[in-house]
Amino acid sequence: MKPLLNLSSNDLAKLGVTDWGYTDSISPASFERYEKWCDKNQSLTYLVDHRKLARKSLRSIDERACGVLSFLFSYAEIKKSLLAHEFYQVASYGLAYNGEDYHDIIREKLLKIISILGINAKPCVDIYPILERDFAYQAGLGWFGKNSMLIHQKWGSYTLIGSIVLFEKLDLASSKVEVDHCGNCTRCIENCPTDAIDGENRTIVLDKCISTFTIELKEAKVPEGMETSRGEIFGCDICQDVCPWNKKRLLNILPRPLEEKTFELIRFFTQSLGEMREVLMSLSNKGFIKKFKGTVFVRPGKKGLLKNLDAYKEK
Repeated sequence: MKPLLNLSSNDLAKLGVTDWGYTDSISPASFERYEKWCDKNQSLTYLVDHRKLARKSLRSIDERACGVLSFLFSYAEIKKSLLAHEFYQVASYGLAYNGEDYHDIIREKLLKIISILGINAKPCVDIYPILERDFAYQAGLGWFGKNSMLIHQKWGSYTLIGSIVLFEKLDLASSKVEVDHCGNCTRCIENCPTDAIDGENRTIVLDKCISTFTIELKEAKVPEGMETSRGEIFGCDICQDVCPWNKKRLLNILPRPLEEKTFELIRFFTQSLGEMREVLMSLSNKGFIKKFKGTVFVRPGKKGLLKNLDAYKEK
């Protein structure tokens, strides 16, 4: 990994950065495709309401916006550790930082980078109306896979994106855009149990997506085919797990030791569907928040997780 101004490669690695890129663009390259996708996928209000047009330019965030520093944070080592444990399927990004919410962790890392560089900028992690995956693409950090994921040639797609929207020009050259390396591979499409991947447009059909159903939608029809999946009850890694670029990455790394907080979550998800349901039913809403406080599992809420459990018959 190359240094970033007065941050050495070692400094960036200590902050958990696996790669970074820069673009002086303020507009997403894929906005037209995004608009067309929104017309067909209306399930998530925050993507298709007035915030849709806000994503057309970084200037909707701040008139001073003049570019983006994009960072990748890999959780492949955690993914490899999780493979040694059998439990109902939870998207591995949710356990990337020992169960803590990645939004808070990565935001703190970005704030440190801003402070060290001494720049005028804003950290962004899935909060503001920005197509962060697009700017990461423009910053040369990968290409859009057929499953819509950003795929890095070395790190695959087991990554989280952190963006720094710049309010001042930096003495950096814009990164070269990565070419597509998916070729004729269709493994993600073939292995999606609900046919949620539109490989031609490299987008996801929301109403068919297990990840959308289990995380975002509190009340929704169970996607057809979900009952034949691996038992996903929060998010879904299926299309990533079968991707050759991720398989290649996992072969070449060592697992990262898991901490006790992660094991506590794993122990919960190791229970049978009935046992998990019994625990959740015994919790008040406040009790649920206390149990999962600081984790991404708060997002669907007690009601959402119960809905996810009900999508399967006891195995």
